[in-house]
Amino acid sequence: MNDLESRLARLPLRSAPAEWRLQILRAAQAARPAERVAPWWQRWLTPQRLALAGAWLLILLLKLTSPGERGKGTPSEVAGWQELWTAREQMVARLLNQPAAPEAEPRFPQGAVFARRLDRFV
Repeated sequence: MNDLESRLARLPLRSAPAEWRLQILRAAQAARPAERVAPWWQRWLTPQRLALAGAWLLILLLKLTSPGERGKGTPSEVAGWQELWTAREQMVARLLNQPAAPEAEPRFPQGAVFARRLDRFV
């Protein structure tokens, strides 16, 4: 440090007058831009949400335009599904060392619609 810096370091710091502080704070508050409240749709439509919605729309478009029938199965497919489900239940029962549940009635995929006769799949 040189002589000037050492002399300044020894001087006590004086605080600014209270009136100056109030004037400075008022001027700073007046110069601050007013807060703009965005409409609800601008707050809701963020880039991440738009990207997620676009991805879901693409998935839906691919699902709807894919070839083949959707949602319909033949009775043989349903029977195969029932066999797989029963085998899974038995495997889980063996893993847990519990007796398998007795087969009371066939289980169908959730949302499937069947006619009165089980051989007709609607």
